[in-house]
Amino acid sequence: MKNPDIIICTVLAAVLSIFVLELGNIAPVARIYPIFVLAGSYIMIAVVLFSSIIRTKKQPTRNKEAEPSLTGRKIARISIYCAAILAYIILIDLMGYIASTVVFGLFSLVFLGNKNKSVLILLPAAFAVLMYFVFDKFLYVRLPDGLIAEKFF
Repeated sequence: MKNPDIIICTVLAAVLSIFVLELGNIAPVARIYPIFVLAGSYIMIAVVLFSSIIRTKKQPTRNKEAEPSLTGRKIARISIYCAAILAYIILIDLMGYIASTVVFGLFSLVFLGNKNKSVLILLPAAFAVLMYFVFDKFLYVRLPDGLIAEKFF
């Protein structure tokens, strides 16, 4: 197979098209968030397709020996990060969106090797609060407050 990205992007675009067709069955106020998600998904598919086509044109013949392989260390890092994503999903309901997003953002930055303390502190907090307001005030999507907050407040 010469370029699997094109096939994957085509399949994803077809699946997204099914969701687009279903938008007519949703109340107009409830369509705002799905439209943003679908538009963002189509943009990401276009970016991947464009970069894949450019990459294919630059490398007309592929050398199997030159391609990077998945080592045990890379697989372990991928597995750890997947476990962290699963923990984040579980912690959202327990800790609430803002707290769990800050913790996950901090973990992600440390895991990726960022050592800048101001970035480690400010970026996850600013991102979590910004996304909370975008979802809550603009898209009208209620994010979880968390079971811990419900017990004490």
